[in-house]
This record gives sequence, structure tokens and C-alpha cells, in this order.
Amino acid sequence: MNNQNLNNNESNNSINNSNNGNNTFNNFNNIEVLGEDLTSQNQNNQIDYNSFIKPPEQKKQDPNELLNAVPNPDMMISSPTTNMISSDDLMEDFVGKNYEKISKRKYNFAAFFFNIFYLMYRKMYLEGIVLFILMIGLQLLLIAIPFVPALIDLIINLLLLFMVNKIYVKKAKKKIEKIINKNKNKSISDLRNICKKAGGTNLILTIILSIVLILLTSVMLVFVLPAKIIKLMFGNLNFDFSISGNSSINENIDYEDNDNSDNNEDNKYHGELNYKESIVLNDKINMGYLLIFKPDGLNSDYLYSYSYQTDASNPNSNCSFTLGVVNNYDKSKELIDEIAQYNELENSAITYVTNKNLIFDSVTVSHDLKEVYYNSINNKDEVYLLTYEISSSADQSICNAFYKGIMDSIEFK
Repeated sequence: MNNQNLNNNESNNSINNSNNGNNTFNNFNNIEVLGEDLTSQNQNNQIDYNSFIKPPEQKKQDPNELLNAVPNPDMMISSPTTNMISSDDLMEDFVGKNYEKISKRKYNFAAFFFNIFYLMYRKMYLEGIVLFILMIGLQLLLIAIPFVPALIDLIINLLLLFMVNKIYVKKAKKKIEKIINKNKNKSISDLRNICKKAGGTNLILTIILSIVLILLTSVMLVFVLPAKIIKLMFGNLNFDFSISGNSSINENIDYEDNDNSDNNEDNKYHGELNYKESIVLNDKINMGYLLIFKPDGLNSDYLYSYSYQTDASNPNSNCSFTLGVVNNYDKSKELIDEIAQYNELENSAITYVTNKNLIFDSVTVSHDLKEVYYNSINNKDEVYLLTYEISSSADQSICNAFYKGIMDSIEFK
């Protein structure tokens, strides 16, 4: 029994020993695991001494430099990422006053009433000058036709009324595009200032150019010295431009309303002409250039008498004309033949056909100090005589051009 207990004790001890051994092994494992845990815990709880290291001192900056570091609102328009202004904004700067009206409306009453002066006011100088030359040229060419010059003005003004805004905006866009391309390194504020200077209006220069154009027009269309004063300087002879001592060309006009005058029973021209006073030429005939030539003291309802001085400094530089219905003649050819015979120009009469297909009997008499063109035509049993004189001191090219224009402008009502 003792042996049995002893064996049991031994077995128990061996079991305990084995258990103790296992426990010891397990404890070692536990120690290792615990060590790992402690290591990780220590790592997690380790103090970051680097966070306590004092950062290096930074250089103090000027406040202005700090402000410059802030993004500038005036960014470059050419940069796609910093495009802070639209083309409409630049267009508004370029147009300036009345931007909304010009950019949105299809009509412009200021352009209608002021035409070329409005174009120059909006700095469209080239367009204004070209339009001025066109208007003057057309009016001079078509002045012979009644109401045509006024109609030309109206048509041009209507075109400006409905087209000037479109033309101006298109031109402004091209200029703005050029400004942007030439100033890629400029800020937006600089671009806006450039557009404002390039566009807008210019009243002072418009006034100066307007005065120049008006003066040019006056030189072309208006006399400096009235023909009446010229006549008084050389006597009361209607067709005499000669200097004292050379008065061989002395055409005297007698204003007698008598178709059967005893002075001309043989119907021969003796250097004198009678004109009917009982007519009103304006009721019978239309003709141009009356606005360019200036009436003299002999002008009346029944006799047109006009002059033009080609050189303001020379009172003798005149071309002039008279037009009336001649008494005592019923055939224009007969009158012209007698004028030719009187001036010893046998068989020199010709026919002159105008643009309106009127056929005049004509003769030219040349003298030392002037050249005289006689042009006669029949209309309803009446003989009309237009006498055109060119002084030797006048500008021949201008006077000849006016002569042709006057003849081509005549038409009967």
C-alpha cells in the first residue's frame, strides 16, 4: 500500500513536473509576447523629441513684398487660366460714351443728322474724308439735275442711319484685337487704358477738320468777289471784260419787249441784242450750276446773268454766261449766222448736241482778252441764246468744264 502511494506520489510528481515544465515553456512564450507588446507600446508612447526642436529663424519680409505675393486681380488676358476680363469689357472701354446704344441698336440718329462730322467725332477720320469727297463729287456731277444733290444727301444719311453702328463695332473689334496682340505683356488695367485712348471720341479734332472741309467747299462753290463789283470796275457793259483802250468787243444789250423793233428791220445782228421781258425763264427752262455761279446785277426773271471768278486775287479771271429769249428772230440758225458774219467768221457756225439731245446752233468768237461762245436754240417759236464768255486771265480748264456742264444741264419744261 505504501508502495502504491509512493508510486502515486511519483506519478503525481512526474505529472506535476511535466506540467511545471509545460507551464515554464508557456510562461516563456508569454514573456516573449509580452515583450513584443511592450516594445510596440513603448514605440507608440515614445516621445517625438524632434517636435521640440526649434525651427530655423525665417528672414523678416517687407509688408509690401507680402502684398505682392497675393494674386493680383489684374491678370493677363492672354493667359487662359487667368482670364478675368471679357472682350465686351474692352469693347465698352473702347466705345466709351453711349456704349449700350451703339452696341445694341441698329440705328443711329446722330449719324443721320451729322453724317461725315459724326464719323470724324468717332475717330473714323478716313471714312469721313472719303465720304466727303464722294458727296462733293456726286453733287458736282449731278448738280444740273434738279433735286438730285439733295436726294444724294438723303440717301447717304439713311445709309449711315442704319449701317454706322455695325461698321463702327466691326472696326472697334479689329482694333481691340490688334491692341491685345501688341500688348501681351500688359496687365488688364493697361489694356483697358490703351483701349480707352484708341477709341472714344474727339470733339476738338472734329471741329478743326469740319472747318477745313467747309473752307474747301467754299473755295470750290462760292465767289470771293461778286461779279457785280467786277462789272462796276470795267463799266456798265454787260459783256465787256476788256481793259480801257481795247474795247473792240462791245456787246450792248437792249431790253425792249418789242418783237417788231424798227432798229433791226433787216434782222441783221449789229452787236446789239433785244430780250423779251414778258417771260419767266424759270417757268420755261431748267439748268444747273446756278449755285456755283453767282448772279450779277443784270440777273432777272427774264434774263439769267451769272459769273464765276476762278482766281480770288485776280478780278479779271472770270467766266460768265447770259441766257434769254431774243427778240426779232424766229430761227436760231439765222441768229448764229449773223453773229458769225458780224465777227467776220464766215461758215464757222456748228451744231452742238447736249447730253439731253438738245441741238444748239453755235459759233465761237475769239478775242485778245476773252473767248465768247454763242449758242442758240429754237423752242416753241422762240429763240433762246446762251452766251458764255471766258476771260483770258481765267483758269481755262475750270471754265471749259463749267461751260460743258451748263450746256448739258439745260432742258425745257
